[in-house]
Amino acid sequence: MVTVLDNSQREILQHVFRYRLTTAEIVAVCAKLAPETVAAAESLLEALVANQWLQTARLTPHDPARRFYYLTPRAAAELGQDEIVAKEPSREMRIESYAIARFCCCSKPFRELFTKEEFIAKFASIWYPGQPVRYYLEPDGAGEVRLAFLKVDKGGPSRWDRVIESCQRFLSKRTTRSNPQYHGQVDAFRELVDTGRFQISLLTSLAEKREAIKQALDVLETSGQTRPPIVPYVVEGLFEVIRPKA
Repeated sequence: MVTVLDNSQREILQHVFRYRLTTAEIVAVCAKLAPETVAAAESLLEALVANQWLQTARLTPHDPARRFYYLTPRAAAELGQDEIVAKEPSREMRIESYAIARFCCCSKPFRELFTKEEFIAKFASIWYPGQPVRYYLEPDGAGEVRLAFLKVDKGGPSRWDRVIESCQRFLSKRTTRSNPQYHGQVDAFRELVDTGRFQISLLTSLAEKREAIKQALDVLETSGQTRPPIVPYVVEGLFEVIRPKA
């Protein structure tokens, strides 16, 4: 058993910790990792499995060839993390983590999900315990960045209205002064929203649903209502994970 990790192996483990899982396809195109082919990525990942740094399971129930990788308790300890990060992700978490990893690592520009520690260090003014940490920085095309929250739509082609309502509830919860203990954080977050420095990146599996969401947001804006800062994206391969073939 290999007991010492080289730099590339440690980077892969840190990548898996950041996104909670990965696949050979994701590792092969991730800008921060070394492999340039799926075969090379799979070889590296399987070597980490053989040395008990990673464990593997099916990404979809009926396709043994589609696999994902997640940390072992040994790897969690090596990275200084709690053993809970080595627990096999539930189906729901598997879908969400896969979507986020694909979106961040496999699209251009490259994005990087914040770890909880990174987010607290950079955005202490809006942090409070109990909130999900699915944030990253989204380039705005003018050399600036916006703070963005990742939301994964796991539904089918219909009910786009429910997805928008869910995003609006997220915004309302973080911009309404309900708990006096966190008024400062709420005010700081609301300022980001009001000044156009925040967006919800809504990850969906279908181009048709993305277009329906965009059209619904356009209608809100043209009717004189405030357009919520929701930006829908399509994640390639997500539909097959959400709705695998039997």
